[in-house]
Amino acid sequence: MPAFTSLIVYIVEQNIEAVNNYEIQRGIGLSHIPDGEPQRIRFTYFIPEPETTAEECIEPLTGGALQTNAVYLVQGKFSYLLNDNSLDMVIFSHVLLPIDSADCPEAPIVAKFIGKVANAPSVTNTGLKLSVTVSEYMRKGERPVHEVIITHPTAGRLSKSITAAQKNATVQFTGILIIYEGVLYCDVLDFSFIGIRSDDLVHSHNPWSTKSTTTTKSSVAKRVEELHKEQNSTPPNVQSPTKRITRGKEKNVEEGPIGSIAASVIKKRQAAKEMGSDNEKLIKKQKKTK
Repeated sequence: MPAFTSLIVYIVEQNIEAVNNYEIQRGIGLSHIPDGEPQRIRFTYFIPEPETTAEECIEPLTGGALQTNAVYLVQGKFSYLLNDNSLDMVIFSHVLLPIDSADCPEAPIVAKFIGKVANAPSVTNTGLKLSVTVSEYMRKGERPVHEVIITHPTAGRLSKSITAAQKNATVQFTGILIIYEGVLYCDVLDFSFIGIRSDDLVHSHNPWSTKSTTTTKSSVAKRVEELHKEQNSTPPNVQSPTKRITRGKEKNVEEGPIGSIAASVIKKRQAAKEMGSDNEKLIKKQKKTK
């Protein structure tokens, strides 16, 4: 994964060559970074086809070729060249800044990296330190590997995340890039972990694996397994609602918990009424016989 950056560059020299119907611009620029000499930038830019019409002859602020003695805000991927202490940059986009070179402001190089933790984090007197290996892709056949040292205050807001980083963990971070005696330091502004890919889990080791293939199951696990088998093998027992005649009309009464209680209460009331009617008939007969 390449490293990305956004920085302000003053173009010192440039040239354009045509390769396979494309125009490729190469040149050198300087970045006015704080607390040090200007950072040298070797850049490559693939010039897109112009989209201006005949009525628009004004030089565009974006998309066109970079001009010498002009100041630009550029974005792209980069790699560090140790032999001449410069950044090799492939520019994706740029914006022409309407300022003079003498008024070019000091601006730090803000870079974004993705890499793997090389060693466990360490705590020093000046803060936290974490080494990350970054494998970059610049061009076909070029894949430079660099070590970037992450720095952060001991009590900073990202200290817990940094101290939790383990060796070979994949992380992404953004921060201020500082090159000191050929070593890349990044004072992080953002730090996060990247999840493990699914294909990496295939080769992961199971710490609870045993030599024996048969394992004893607990009584609870066996009971749940049997219930699961019975549930899948037998269809659910659904009771159809029972029919009962009440006051000359046929009604459906569901035999659920509430329905069964109501049915029993109705039956008791009907039995009591029938007994009462039978008693009344018996008393009437006795009066008639007297």
